[in-house]
Amino acid sequence: MSRLPLPVRARLRALLRDADPAQRAQGRELMATLTLDERWSVLQGIKRLEDIDITGLDLSGIPLSQVRLNHLKAEQAILRGADLSGAKLEVATLRGADLQQANLQGASLRQARLHSAILDDADLRWIQGTSATFNHAMMRRAVLVSAELAHAHLNAVDLTGAQLKQVNLARGTLNQAKLSGVAALIEVDFTDASLEGADLRGLDLRGQRPRSLRGADLRGADLRGSLLGGVNLAGADLRGADLRGAGLRYADLTDANLEGATLDGAQMDGAQMDGAIR
Repeated sequence: MSRLPLPVRARLRALLRDADPAQRAQGRELMATLTLDERWSVLQGIKRLEDIDITGLDLSGIPLSQVRLNHLKAEQAILRGADLSGAKLEVATLRGADLQQANLQGASLRQARLHSAILDDADLRWIQGTSATFNHAMMRRAVLVSAELAHAHLNAVDLTGAQLKQVNLARGTLNQAKLSGVAALIEVDFTDASLEGADLRGLDLRGQRPRSLRGADLRGADLRGSLLGGVNLAGADLRGADLRGAGLRYADLTDANLEGATLDGAQMDGAQMDGAIR
């Protein structure tokens, strides 16, 4: 494997962490001229890479498992297939980054910014992503198992083909998110989440946690043909939601707001409607 001399590596590391944007840009330009192995030699063995700037660089396949990358600046970086398992990426900036097929198992993404990131086929099992931002991210076929995403922002994300199992999305925002077509949706907690205008067509939400949709904001959501039998929707805001053909048998709609909702063909036998607004 090609390995740069130690002084060169030290100089590049200093440039990438410099407070001066011009110096950081120079470091990135020099890194872009190196082979992938040489880039790895710059980063290899460093346990603390906080505040480093790798904006736009290609680090595909580089193993960064367990590395501290808090505050990392990696906008539009190419990290396709990278091993980031257990990495510390808190408050990192990964806007537009290509993380396709990346291994992020157990990574800490608290307050990380992943706007418009590409996370197709990424392994996101056991991530800690409280208050992280994934707005407009592509998460097709991603695996989210035992993931902590309370208070996270996933507005307009595409989760087509994704697997969501035992995911905590309580008090998160998923406005305009595309969840129709997910491969699995099991024990996902949507308590007090905002799903305004979300595409939830045909989803089977019956196997979620008992309070998973309690108090959820579902204004204007597309719930056509969804299965909500026995689901707790108490206090949910369903104003303007499209519930045509939805299965709502024995659902708890206590104090829910259904003003302007379309309920043509909805099955509501045994639904609890105490205090509901229609």
